[in-house]
Amino acid sequence: MKKILLVLVSFLISSNVFAVELVCNGEQPEMQNQKPIYVDCSNRKAVIDILGAAWSTLRKQGIGGSTEDMCWKPYQRAKELHPSIPFDGIAQTFFMECNMALQYVK
Repeated sequence: MKKILLVLVSFLISSNVFAVELVCNGEQPEMQNQKPIYVDCSNRKAVIDILGAAWSTLRKQGIGGSTEDMCWKPYQRAKELHPSIPFDGIAQTFFMECNMALQYVK
């Protein structure tokens, strides 16, 4: 699992051809022009790690401002959720907000 996540994080950081979209496994991407990154949304760590990687990507690209916060805030909320709360069903909400910012990644 760590290798897969490392590959996804590396892709997010090095991607300069496509904007990306975070998508839960088994779901369809919303955006046609964005490359989907599939995540196991039942895995708390995977969701938190990919949100952190997405925010880091926005920072490295100098997106800044409220757009950057569109990944920072869901990342922080996900980290703060009590471990007993399952991420199935709520990870999509975090991803939706972050995906609006990720469309600006080049």
